[in-house]
Amino acid sequence: MAEVTMPRLSDTMSEGTVGRWLKKPGDAVADGEIIAEIETDKATMELQAFESGTLQKILIPEGQTVPIGEPIAIIGDGAAPAEVAAPPAQEQKVEASAPASLSQPAPTEEGSPETIARNTAEAKAQTQQAPASPQPQATPPSQSNGQVSEERVKASPLARRMAEERGIDLRQIQGTGPGGRIIKENIESFQPPAQAAASAARPAAPQPAPAAPAPAGEVTPLARMRRAIARAMNESKPGVPHIYVTVEIDMGAAMQLRKQINDSGASDVKVSVNDLVVKAAAKALTKQPAVNNSFAMTPEGQPGLVKNSGVNVGVAVALEDGLIAPVIKDADKKSIGTIAA
Repeated sequence: MAEVTMPRLSDTMSEGTVGRWLKKPGDAVADGEIIAEIETDKATMELQAFESGTLQKILIPEGQTVPIGEPIAIIGDGAAPAEVAAPPAQEQKVEASAPASLSQPAPTEEGSPETIARNTAEAKAQTQQAPASPQPQATPPSQSNGQVSEERVKASPLARRMAEERGIDLRQIQGTGPGGRIIKENIESFQPPAQAAASAARPAAPQPAPAAPAPAGEVTPLARMRRAIARAMNESKPGVPHIYVTVEIDMGAAMQLRKQINDSGASDVKVSVNDLVVKAAAKALTKQPAVNNSFAMTPEGQPGLVKNSGVNVGVAVALEDGLIAPVIKDADKKSIGTIAA
């Protein structure tokens, strides 16, 4: 038996939410196979199994949040144990005989031998006629194979979940994301072929009046990523000195350098102006190391100054559902092409 624990999928992650289980108890699991989707504070990521076997039990249901390292499932050998076992035969007889004994009051405290014999016979007959308790069934091979074939379609976890909720077959959608990956916009704009043909043949109906705008002050719940963004931006201000400097710079030579790098074809990744700014900021920090310092508390509890040896630059990157700030470590030692990649 091996426990599947909530993994650490980012440096700032302290807990995770089980978004969706792609396997059920009793399903075979291969090493490296995706078994679940985990929602972090930044994105929805796929959880891979680290060994082969059978998914014995799911400990954390979908939608529940647990800390890092908390067991969420168990993978082992052999068939998965039944989640709900049938009660012992003796208990079944007692439960079945209860209505008969209540409907016929006993003449004495313990009952006459004739009543006990009659109740026992009726209980035995009811027990034999009662259907057996349903047992969890393993996924048929056809369903398992269908799920595996569907997972081979390149789609983001968010798009995969939206397609499942709307009953859309991902194989009918042409993805417009990187490498043909299906993204959220493709799911939202998808229209089944039959419905599209019917809409084209049907005359245009009068459009209903537009819905009234949402009342002012209505609050829409934030996704986990946006909650993390709001919390991080709020925490970055208090207690941290902010200095803003505005200066005009002639970027003519930089733009010429960018054109030379991109025209050379040395790398498949195109260098952007932002990559040049990151490299320039890293070089500036090496020339002005005092700007690369940060505040921290000493072991004695007194405020102190940390002289950081490495030059790490954070860059804001927009995703489908929010914004993250990955850190390019040792940016002063990396080439512009490596920074772009």
